[in-house]
Amino acid sequence: MKVKFIGGSKEQQNFGGCTGDRSSLIFGEIYEVNCREVHNWHTRLKIDGHDGWFNDVMFEYIEEDSVPDVDTNELRKAASCVYIAVHEDVAAHISDLLISSANEIEKLREELEEYKMVAKVLDDELAYCEQFLTKLHGATDGELE
Repeated sequence: MKVKFIGGSKEQQNFGGCTGDRSSLIFGEIYEVNCREVHNWHTRLKIDGHDGWFNDVMFEYIEEDSVPDVDTNELRKAASCVYIAVHEDVAAHISDLLISSANEIEKLREELEEYKMVAKVLDDELAYCEQFLTKLHGATDGELE
């Protein structure tokens, strides 16, 4: 996961036990996240090459799994036009490539939606586990029964 540093106050940085030195980060620079801890009121990040935890409100998440915004119907129309305008052998090959590209993009979009659904389920499960561990940590021995 990658994030872009957008800055923040000393108070934002120190919230939730974040100990990283924000002065070691460069505004607008993109950083790799090594670890992410989601809590009830804040999220902490460990940034590759930097010591301590950083409050995620000081970063913008970079979407890495995006699929190009291509109108697949337009690709199919282009395939038809190419077929008509160019020699049949070459046109057939170009047309096949355009249709194959459109199909591949649609497949990638479907896969991305599936991954997003799995990520949502995992995030929900993680939140549930964190709540359970918080309750368990706060319970006395007699309350566990």
